[in-house]
Amino acid sequence: MAKYADPFLSRLGATEGRARSIQSWATRLSSSVPCKAGSSNGGAVFFGTVKRIAKGIRPSLLSEINAVAFRLSLSSPSETSLTIYPRSSQTSPSFPSSPPLKFSDLRRYGSPVQHYAAKVKTLLLDGVPATLDRPTYAIIDSGCTGLLLSESMYSQGKFNAPPAVLRTPRSVTVEFENDLKLTAGGKGKGRSSFLALPVPIPWFGERGVARPETAPIHVMSLGLAFFNSSDVIIDTEQMRGWIT
Repeated sequence: MAKYADPFLSRLGATEGRARSIQSWATRLSSSVPCKAGSSNGGAVFFGTVKRIAKGIRPSLLSEINAVAFRLSLSSPSETSLTIYPRSSQTSPSFPSSPPLKFSDLRRYGSPVQHYAAKVKTLLLDGVPATLDRPTYAIIDSGCTGLLLSESMYSQGKFNAPPAVLRTPRSVTVEFENDLKLTAGGKGKGRSSFLALPVPIPWFGERGVARPETAPIHVMSLGLAFFNSSDVIIDTEQMRGWIT
């Protein structure tokens, strides 16, 4: 099961009633774990935002409280918050009127969870377009900071750039089918390079690990660098989302 590490969250926003107990629970959990940010075995707190998972995996928090939506607010470093809306809450989520991202269910390709994955129309690394020769999906992933790309995107030279540029791009732009564009990095003071690393996708079985070029789709994970100064709103019922 994918885990989403969110040690950057300074507080957990509550809605009403039951949601307030979530805040207390998260505070107790955070204070009981040593503060070791970094890798998955470094002791950092993991807070999963997926809701639907495969049988045999322990239930997710969002499924246990029957969450209908959540909002991850990164608009200000001092005001980061995660607000969860259980179905039983007296406070209803407010969704933007703009066209949403429509999420596809990657479980049909073997994923053990229903990721918040939207179809990609264009991918640019330092202004250079990638060759998307098969359906390509981007996962909204608060558990990483940069960009993770399935090995299928590297196996046959999909990028017209040397490996060093791929791993430390100055800018990455992802455009979705609803015309939303997300950009991380770029020129200017204070802007730094970040890693764009290949990862194997075990969902596809042997062909996804040993022969990634045969994978049916490309998959990428967009980390926090893409959501700076933004709000991420997810409707877990209709499987749609907004980044504003």
